Amino acid sequence: MTFMSLIAKQPEQKEFEKVPEGSHIARCISVVDLGTQVIEWAGKEKLSPKVSLRFEIPGERIQYKDKEGKEHDVPMTISQKYTRSLSEKANLRADLESWRGKAFTAEELDGFDIKSILGAPCMLSVVHVLSKDGSKTYANIKSIMKLPKGMEAPAQETASVLYDIDAHDENVFQSLSKYLQEQILQSQERTTQSEKSVVVDDETGETIPF
Repeated sequence: MTFMSLIAKQPEQKEFEKVPEGSHIARCISVVDLGTQVIEWAGKEKLSPKVSLRFEIPGERIQYKDKEGKEHDVPMTISQKYTRSLSEKANLRADLESWRGKAFTAEELDGFDIKSILGAPCMLSVVHVLSKDGSKTYANIKSIMKLPKGMEAPAQETASVLYDIDAHDENVFQSLSKYLQEQILQSQERTTQSEKSVVVDDETGETIPF
């Protein structure tokens, strides 16, 4: 006899709504320091400081119900991960300069505070890109620009989020998505601060093998 309730399987992947392609008025709502990550470059591993920026797009909406059944209408959001660098070829520098509408001064290049963009409005260009295997479509930020003269962004609706790995705040950390939490926990800063933990069965005291 087969007990169907004991069969484990991978759940069907839910297709989330994507920000439509095109230009969108947006506002930066989240700056998250992901710490120093190990990446592969030209066949070798190297250390690279990463930061994640998230934007709300008030002109595109999603609706959902919370656990109490209350309906919500909120802006769609989209994020972009960068290497935290202002080198001449860095994507972060290119997007920030386009966003500001001017190049960085030598003084600013010596130490620009990324936190200053939190809450700032902008114009995003969004494109849809197929995954390598063609099974999924992702909405990606192609460029970030300054709002045209005379155009204003709607008031911010989503609460701002700022996480600095060097000034760890557990409450802010717990508010982040599981994906961002995992990224942060893999950083050099966090892996050197804490030992790997194991899951222990409360009844037997034995390590659970997964």
